[in-house]
Amino acid sequence: MSEISELNNELPTNCLFDKGITGCGGTELALRNEVDTIIAVPTVNLIQNKVGQHGDNVLGVYEGVTCYDVDNYLSNHSKKKIMVTYDSLPRLINTIGQYAYQDFFLLVDEWHVLFNSYVFRKDAIKGVLEEAPKFDAVTYMTATPIEEKYLFQEFRNLPIVEVVWPNAKKIKVISQPTNNPISAICKEIEKVLTDSMFGNLHVFINSVDSIIDIIKKSGLTHEQAKIVCSDNRSPGSGKISNQKKIEMKLGNDYKIEKPLDTIKKVNFYTSTCFEGCDIYDPLGRTYIVSEGHKQHTMIDIYTLLIQICGRIRNSVYRDITHFYSYSRYKLDISLEEFEKNTLSTFDNSRKIIEEYNNTSEMLRC
Repeated sequence: MSEISELNNELPTNCLFDKGITGCGGTELALRNEVDTIIAVPTVNLIQNKVGQHGDNVLGVYEGVTCYDVDNYLSNHSKKKIMVTYDSLPRLINTIGQYAYQDFFLLVDEWHVLFNSYVFRKDAIKGVLEEAPKFDAVTYMTATPIEEKYLFQEFRNLPIVEVVWPNAKKIKVISQPTNNPISAICKEIEKVLTDSMFGNLHVFINSVDSIIDIIKKSGLTHEQAKIVCSDNRSPGSGKISNQKKIEMKLGNDYKIEKPLDTIKKVNFYTSTCFEGCDIYDPLGRTYIVSEGHKQHTMIDIYTLLIQICGRIRNSVYRDITHFYSYSRYKLDISLEEFEKNTLSTFDNSRKIIEEYNNTSEMLRC
């Protein structure tokens, strides 16, 4: 099998679907077949990426999209394809009505994010876990599945359907430990800017501050640098948006862009683009940058690396370079040791909380 689209034009239902590799057409099949479909995804960028390829045939639902927009789309499209963020899924179902559970197929795409981001997005993920089982037909799809023993209780009784790809192409990951990942990627940027290396750089790094630092140190102009990240607007939070931060530190010419916008010499992506987004650049070289002293830039090699491997759909370059610095965590710890240490930490924390709750109110102060 060369593409998932060979599966009789429909995805398997009521299961955990391990599609095996990224970029094999799973989401595309759900968008192109004749089944009325709701696709729940982790990020707005992923929705905008797909809508950019399919036009008004697909409705994107996220913050700012109204009930009127949904009703108008449903009234004017015989074949209904709706992409919605995890956060907005309950609101979408409330707008469509209870018949959504019977009349729509639900695809929960990149479902490993439900597990990986539960601590940070508990309300959104609980909404998906509560609504998804109500559908007559639902599929949880990912290329980076979670081991069975770590699955949510809600998934324990679902069968696992796995695609085996006999002719899958191998990608070589070149690991480059360094004391300064920022300086290492700046040297690669210098190579492409001076034409001593051919192609365009696509740099995956989960820190807007680090992206700004790299652009300043490399002297990249706004014509040379493309920044793809969430705008991070949160009214009332007191935090500056990513766009404002970029303008304050780089100037007003630097704007947040989308994955499908024009490719530049150096292209930066935060985690908003790690899962699901399609990037097209036949001359694209992939780099991952992890800074050990910044927890949010550390890449989970067993999950997100696989996702990043498939982001550039059509590049002639197959190798990926990973620049990373060591963190305070051991790199050679076994899974068994990690589990033991984690459970021990959890148990100690639970005991401290119990002891605190059992003390008198005067002693708590």
